[in-house]
Amino acid sequence: MTRFEAMLVGLVVASGVMLVQAKHEARLRYLALEMQTRRGERLDVEWRQLQLERATLVTQDRVQRLAQEKLGLASPRPEQIVPWER
Repeated sequence: MTRFEAMLVGLVVASGVMLVQAKHEARLRYLALEMQTRRGERLDVEWRQLQLERATLVTQDRVQRLAQEKLGLASPRPEQIVPWER
């Protein structure tokens, strides 16, 4: 085998190794992208659930019921209301 043929074989082998390495890296990056996409979807679902929970927790009826039950607060009677003027 001549020096030129040996150099060509070496270049072909090096090219093959680099191709395999590039494909492997591309697969790893694709897997990382898929994992992040799934994580983003899970976080989006969790965000929507938290928004729904927050909306449920701050309804006027719930706040008023908790104020009456836990804090003993009540709406004022009409004679207890004093108008405020500047």
